[in-house]
Amino acid sequence: MRVRRAWFVVWGIALAALVGISSTARAQEALDEREPPAERAGVTPLPLHVMLPEVRTRYYETLRRSPRRAFLLDLALPGAGSVYTKLYANTVVAATLSVAGAGLWIAGAVKHDDALWWSGAGTFAAGRLYGIVSAPIGARWFNAALQSYLGGFAP
Repeated sequence: MRVRRAWFVVWGIALAALVGISSTARAQEALDEREPPAERAGVTPLPLHVMLPEVRTRYYETLRRSPRRAFLLDLALPGAGSVYTKLYANTVVAATLSVAGAGLWIAGAVKHDDALWWSGAGTFAAGRLYGIVSAPIGARWFNAALQSYLGGFAP
């Protein structure tokens, strides 16, 4: 009976991997075939080769996100660094884990329940760690995407 369950698990994982790989490939094909938003709206975007390198550098310096600032913001307030880097899903995860962990932590302290206290402390620590690590990484991703959009130059 256990062998049969193990095979179901193995086949389930293999099937999920195949579905995931094929859906990722189809999504990438759809992205490759999609026309840019400006062309869909009937607006002709400014070609990047027309922009001077100084203009692209100025745009990059104006719009880029600082990983250090994202780290410090998230250190001060859970999720603030992810809002700064415009990764709102990370904000929800970091803030929810931190708030839920703080609530469990306080409830464990009030009820003198060690298991609740430790689960709250662990959840709170996981939320803070997730936010503090993901905010600077998000800033680097934002900067890389911006650099790619502006023509892949190196400032």
